[in-house]
Amino acid sequence: MSKLASWVLFVSFFGILMLIIFAIPRGFDFSDEGFYLLLSDPFQSNKAGIINYDLFFKLLFKLTGLEFGIIGIRVFRLLSYLLGAFFLSKAWRNIKDEETISTIVFLISALGLFAGYGFLPPSLSYNSLSVVAVCIWFLGISKRNIRNQDLFLIGVSFSILFYSKISALVGLLPLTWFLLYKAKISWIKIWIIMVPGLFLEFLFLLTLNENGVSRILEGLSRNAFREDYGIIQLIRYSAVGPLWSLIVFTPIFILAQILKSGIVQQSVLYVISLSLVLWISFITKMADSWVHVFYHSALAVLAILLGNGGFKNIKSRERMIFCVLLILPYALHFGSNVYWFRLGIHYIVFPILAICLLIGSDFKLSNSRKFLIPLYSMSFLVCLYGLWISPFEGVPNWKADKSWVFNDGKSIQLSAEYIEFLKEINSEVNGYESGEIVSLYMNPGILYLLDRQSPEIPGYWSESQASNFLKEEKLGLILYNGLVEFPFASEAWKVKRVLTQPNGEKLEILVKK
Repeated sequence: MSKLASWVLFVSFFGILMLIIFAIPRGFDFSDEGFYLLLSDPFQSNKAGIINYDLFFKLLFKLTGLEFGIIGIRVFRLLSYLLGAFFLSKAWRNIKDEETISTIVFLISALGLFAGYGFLPPSLSYNSLSVVAVCIWFLGISKRNIRNQDLFLIGVSFSILFYSKISALVGLLPLTWFLLYKAKISWIKIWIIMVPGLFLEFLFLLTLNENGVSRILEGLSRNAFREDYGIIQLIRYSAVGPLWSLIVFTPIFILAQILKSGIVQQSVLYVISLSLVLWISFITKMADSWVHVFYHSALAVLAILLGNGGFKNIKSRERMIFCVLLILPYALHFGSNVYWFRLGIHYIVFPILAICLLIGSDFKLSNSRKFLIPLYSMSFLVCLYGLWISPFEGVPNWKADKSWVFNDGKSIQLSAEYIEFLKEINSEVNGYESGEIVSLYMNPGILYLLDRQSPEIPGYWSESQASNFLKEEKLGLILYNGLVEFPFASEAWKVKRVLTQPNGEKLEILVKK
């Protein structure tokens, strides 16, 4: 790798690390992050849960008394990403038959994982856990001869996916079966994959009197799924990613084959590719997020390298790994109700590693300068945008300069408007305990910062959830933002007060008549 590329890599890595570390005690998102934090609360109920990684936190609390707060959960995510980068660099060593782990590959992998901070809150989540789980899975399948310990690793990754994002596990199963079939693994040995999951299920049942299977079965019996997770919607969401990826990739690949040589031809190729990436990014943009430009750019680089014959420069086994890397983002996205080009940034580490395979283990000078330097820089910009300039559902983090103290002395730095809102609402909920207050809809973080838990489940996103789980007679106060239909008879409740949330939405405080 050129000195310039190496320098940009190291600066980008440590720059992003500082962005993450200094953002850890700042800002908060009432919606998704509130849901994540309630899942980490050992006292929060999660009836009929589909996302069940809270079982780990409940088990840890029961065995040790250890409880995570906002800062602890954010540190946990950072450490898990660094661990995921370590797994990927070990897998690279196996693929390339190298004796030592490559520091360059570790840093590149970390930059790819850090890009996940560009969209959604910075706390540990089912999306960040699923990406790290697949890093473990990738290490398990990376050896030429897959052994029992590698199958066990695959089982560990499957267990994490089962409790964090079961739809991603479903998406990964066909690919796993194909790879194990190609590796000629016997059916008897494949049972090793089941060991970690069975152990955890028995452990949870023994210590907590519930486990992942019991919750899923309860969810099926109660028909408690959200409307936006219907099978037709999920198929449509899952099809969007491959479709638009091909729309970006195909014309650039064809053009790269036509303009293979010559400085002028290559300059024309880069200008047209950049124009196409920006145009498609514009027409696929949702809300104010632009981080999907990064994924489009990675697809464009892949198209240029492949169009210039890059596939011929890697070994046959590496070609299979290359294909696996390209498939993984779509397997991970399977079953998600979030738009592909918003969520895809979490999975960009895999196409980045595919680019590295095409460039070669020696990271040739011309390609490392032309392609890797822009990718490093974009990773830094994505993190800067997602953590500081426009945090998910929040205000810029440099405005988070006032302390909010909650939960026996724990604190978080928030902006003045957040502090004022929380003070106003705290005065209204005094006298009500957890279980008597519910926050509707998509804003469970309000309860978390008021030292309360959400009744029955960590958060309510739909009217069917509220109707299915909530018992009106047990409620004394409802925080209602009007985004979804009110689940009870409105004549039984009266509006006591109307507040304005920091994001501009109105929040009604309702009490029984």
